[in-house]
Amino acid sequence: SIDHTIGLTQVFRQRDPEFARMLNEMRIGKISDHTVQAFKALARPLKFEDGVDLAELYPTRAQVEGSNEKRLRELPGNIHRYEALDTGDPAVRDKLLMSMMAPKAIELKIGA
Repeated sequence: SIDHTIGLTQVFRQRDPEFARMLNEMRIGKISDHTVQAFKALARPLKFEDGVDLAELYPTRAQVEGSNEKRLRELPGNIHRYEALDTGDPAVRDKLLMSMMAPKAIELKIGA
């Protein structure tokens, strides 16, 4: 268990004090009308001129995999499945594989 609570008071990753204040309001769940209006003012249509689709962020790996599978199925063409071939000392290999996040197989299409 944690015996002490430490409150951090200095923001290191955000140098704009106004934006840091707005983010802190969001963090504690008490957002002022000023902050709401400031964030709403940032809303605008996005333009993608590089052909790359927008990124989606999900809180769980299952949701990421579900989205990826859906988008893969929407692409034209055949799915190609690639399976890993892991070699080496079984005791070392199996221990390494247990700690890896990479899947044992991956399915791809052209354009994925």
